[in-house]
Amino acid sequence: MNVARKIFNIPYQNIRNNVYRNFKITASNCNSSTTTEPQVQEEKFDFEDLKVLERVERRKAKIPPFMKDVFVSIYNRDLLAYPEVLNKEESAALEARVAALEKVFLDPKKSADDRKNALLRTGMYSAPLNLTDNGLAMNYTESLRYLDVIATDLKLGQTISDHWVGLNVIKQGLSSDDYRKLIGDMTSGDLTINLCIREKIAERLLQADFSTSATMDSRGIWHITGEKICHDSSGFLLVLCLVDGNRFKTLLVHPNAQGVSQSGPFVTFHQTPATPLDEITEVALSQAFGTSRLYTATLARSRLLGSLNACMDYLRPRFFSGESVHVNRDIDLNKELASGLVITWDYLLRNRRPKLW
Repeated sequence: MNVARKIFNIPYQNIRNNVYRNFKITASNCNSSTTTEPQVQEEKFDFEDLKVLERVERRKAKIPPFMKDVFVSIYNRDLLAYPEVLNKEESAALEARVAALEKVFLDPKKSADDRKNALLRTGMYSAPLNLTDNGLAMNYTESLRYLDVIATDLKLGQTISDHWVGLNVIKQGLSSDDYRKLIGDMTSGDLTINLCIREKIAERLLQADFSTSATMDSRGIWHITGEKICHDSSGFLLVLCLVDGNRFKTLLVHPNAQGVSQSGPFVTFHQTPATPLDEITEVALSQAFGTSRLYTATLARSRLLGSLNACMDYLRPRFFSGESVHVNRDIDLNKELASGLVITWDYLLRNRRPKLW
């Protein structure tokens, strides 16, 4: 403004003052507008310090076991979406564990003790637990990958799948203090959790033949009386009982409990003391037990696939060479492969090449 006053001669002084005053006010408004605006700064987090977060919190919501809906003919449109997506680190860890299991389970020279040690080294006995409980926070996608390999030993596959279901039920059913006391023994690999759900007479649960019941004495201790189908009663037993004649309750029987006797595939309870799982609801209990159907279907599929592959290896060279196959004379296979033999031979006949005939 000083330079402008020297160059230009403005005859009207009041106009000069008004212009100077307006220019000064405008300049001050421009400066104040920049200072009064809130400064938005981007917050930075160090995610490496958040080690307490579980893997489940970073994933999408789980889809319930689809085999349960398949068995009861329920259409679930959520199955059209892929249920669980693993990131790069989780996929690498999954493949490393699967490779370690395949190295032992696919080797016919390995014994049953070697396979159990492989499960212990890879953390399979504590796989469903959270990371803070020294688990793997295993989801359905990972569990099915593990079972595909473990299913080569069908007995061990049934044991570990029941153990996974039992861990989820006990985690929801016990209080936090009782859960902390027992979780060390349950994940050591020495004592597994066996499911005692099915009755000796396989009928509807609400009929009179559901004989396994639980009653509470005057001291507040629950006792189980009845008979269940269970092939191993050496570890923890998760027993489904009828209470008050109209509702179901799950109780946990500890190892070496009194009143437990094994007779073949049946376990009998004679006033056996047990710990009730009061914290879990009936809806959550049915969902947890529904997972066992998914695991059973996976084991059955893997077993049938192995049977068909063994039959294919036996029949393929004889089929293309024109040799006759006599089931009772020529085939020396295991008994569980006999059913797959007829299916495989029928498949080859229906899909034979025209140029060979």
